Order: sequence, then C-alpha cells, then structure tokens
Amino acid sequence: AVVSTQSTGEFEFEIMQANKVVVIDNGAGNSRIGYAGKKPKVMPNQITKAKSDRRQYIGDQITECPNPSSLFYRRPFDKGYLVNWDLQSQIWNYAFKSEGIDVKHSDGLLLTEPMFNFPVLKHDMYQAVFEDHGFPSLCCASGPALANLYYKHLLSNSEDAREKEFSCSIANIVVDVGYSFTHVVPFFDNQILNYGVKRINIGGKALTNYLKELVSYRHWNMMDETYVINSIKESVCFVSKDFTQDLTLSHKKLSDNPLQLMYVLPDFVKSYTGYVKGGPNDPDIQNNTNTDNKNQTQSQTQSKNQEEKDGEKEKEKGKEKAPVVVEDQLLPMNNERFTVPELLFHPSDVGIAQAGIAETIVQAVNSTMIDLHEPLYANILLIGGSTLFPNFKERLDKDLRNLIPLEYKINTFLPPNADMLIWQAGSWFSQLPNFKSFSVT
Repeated sequence: AVVSTQSTGEFEFEIMQANKVVVIDNGAGNSRIGYAGKKPKVMPNQITKAKSDRRQYIGDQITECPNPSSLFYRRPFDKGYLVNWDLQSQIWNYAFKSEGIDVKHSDGLLLTEPMFNFPVLKHDMYQAVFEDHGFPSLCCASGPALANLYYKHLLSNSEDAREKEFSCSIANIVVDVGYSFTHVVPFFDNQILNYGVKRINIGGKALTNYLKELVSYRHWNMMDETYVINSIKESVCFVSKDFTQDLTLSHKKLSDNPLQLMYVLPDFVKSYTGYVKGGPNDPDIQNNTNTDNKNQTQSQTQSKNQEEKDGEKEKEKGKEKAPVVVEDQLLPMNNERFTVPELLFHPSDVGIAQAGIAETIVQAVNSTMIDLHEPLYANILLIGGSTLFPNFKERLDKDLRNLIPLEYKINTFLPPNADMLIWQAGSWFSQLPNFKSFSVT
C-alpha cells in the first residue's frame, strides 16, 4: 500500500491507496463520481434538452448548450428517491467514459443512498449495480453516517478544544440540507438513532422554485428558467441574521437600501447565467479596467494621429448610421435575496406545516434520552450545499440559543467544503483496511 495525502480545502488526511474503489455521492441535484483518492467529477444529476435543439445534454454537458433557456429536465430522482434507473445508468455511463473509469477492473463501488430507502428501490439498485454495470462489489451508506465518521477523523488531531470535543464525543447531530429534503440525524456511538431522525420537506429545489415564483410575480416571467434562477439563487441569496430588521431595510429608498442590487439576465452572448451589475463578474467593469490600462500606455503616441482624423470623421458623421445599442435586461433583487433562504427556518411561509431547522433539531434531541441532550447540542455538524448560504451558521446558532436552556452550550460546525464532504468521506472510508467487510458481492 502507498500512503498519500488528499487535500479537502482546509483539511488534509492520509489514505492507504490499496483499493481502486469507485465512489459515487449520488445526490438528487448533483452527483460526484470518481476513484477514491482522486478529484471527482461534479455534475448535475440530470439530462436536459433545449426547445431549439434536438440534442440531449447529460450532466455537465449543459454548459455546451448554445441557449440554456426554457430547458426540459429529466431527473432520475423524484421526491428524494432514485426511481428511474434507466436514466441514472445513462448518466453514470457518460461519467464513467469521461473520467476513464473501468468498472469491471475496479475494486468495487461505494454508493450513497437516501435515508430510509425503500426495499423495492434497493432491489432495483442491486440489479443495476451488479447486472447492468458489472461492479464486483457494493457498499451502501447514508451520507450523514459517512460525514459523521470522516469529520471526527479530521478533527482527531486538532488542538482546538471545540473540535477536539466533537471528535471524542459519544453523541452528536448531523444536519444534511439536501436537494429535496433536510434531515436532522442524531448519532450515539457512531450509530444512527433511527427513532430520532427528523425530516423537513424543504431543500435546494424548493428554494429555487420559490424564487422562480417571486421573480415571475414581481418582475419577469421566469417560471421556465430553472437554470438561470438557480444561478441567481447561488449568487445573491443569503440568510438574514435579523429577518425583521432586514425586511424593514428593504422597504427603504434605493439610496438608503444596501440590500438591493441589479442582476443582469443572460443574453447568451456575453453571459450564459447572468451576473450582478457592478459585481466582480461584470464584463463591462473587466473590459473597462483592461481598456483603461491599455489606453494609458498608448495615449501619447495616438494623440497626433487622432487630431488629423477628427476632421475626416466629422465630415462622415452625418453619413454613418447610429449604432444599435442593446440594453441589458435587469432584474432587481431586493428582499428576495433573504426571504427565499428563510424557508429553511420557517417552512410555513409557503404553507408547509413543519418546523424549521432549529425547531427540528430540538425535536430530534428531545426524542432521545435526557442524558444525551448536552452532548447532542454541543456537537452539531452542518453539511449540504444550502448550508453554504452566507450567515447560515450564525442564524442557526441564534435560533437555537432562543430555544435551548442556557445550561446547554451550542457548538455548530460548518466545514468549508460542506457540499463535498460526503464524497470525501466515502473516498476516505473506501481505503480503510476493513472496507471489504462492509461490501456485498
């Protein structure tokens, strides 16, 4: 076995590269596929088709679409569960080919599955993995279970007291904010307490759909622009630390409202997803910066020639037609920026009769033995793409503090790579010496 170091953003860990295992974090929104110990391929778990194009775009091929407007989506997942294996196999085959993965000569597959997966869906999974794709072995695990083990391993050598406590704690909670659902999963001695697992029917998909409705009602009809709206959500949305205060601020005039910004919708020439006007990705600002630097060095040499040409240009000015100016299509984003992520904390805003994340954590803890309450509140791990909204951790800490007795301390941990943590956990787990004992053939 060869020892190597794998980087995970802020962390590094050593793995024993003895097994050539394919690791797939098969999410409803994105899939992460690759060999253990190597950089995975991250792509949307979907097949799309444009109205003006007969071609099907698998996964990340959507970036090749000349006009990603009004796309038709086909996803193998429905309501958080994998129900279409024909579609999923087509997506996997594309990923295997593009990444050079030889399934039959691999040492098996580590695959993540949803919490409380149905037996009939598991049967279809075994059939697809062994018969359709020909993997020699399969290890199934839930994302929160892998993330819990892996994060404890990462923090085992930490000198920080909070992190050290998490790695040694006998009980902790993992909050997984996924594409279709949000799960709150309590652990005791690294085992899931099934009776304490809680689910909220809110995830990244619901947030995108809600933003589509708000924008379509207030500004432009964008109910068919899922691709663009999702990019807007990831670019400008944030979690409000004080919802009432920010809502009051958003009602003020533009000059007194720092929350409002203008989002330039894509024209599929300069941009395919749009950008914030005046932001770092604004091509006009980038072009002006480059032009100013260039003109500064050439201004003296061109001054004489310009004076000679001015006379001729004035004569021809009347003959020339006025240039066609294409104005940017602007989308004002004001309180939509924080009212959309607010659904994670108040699902009742859209008629879902469920508690928010903070209340659900309290419900999960209260369903366990009272002796576990203190370590559970003190060791909360946050994973999933939607946890990367700015201020998410701070808002959750604030809401929990208002619900939990003061004698309990609250420690939440948000890794910088929260959206990739499950795949990295699978990569690490597949290289453990006893990995094969968790696999079936």
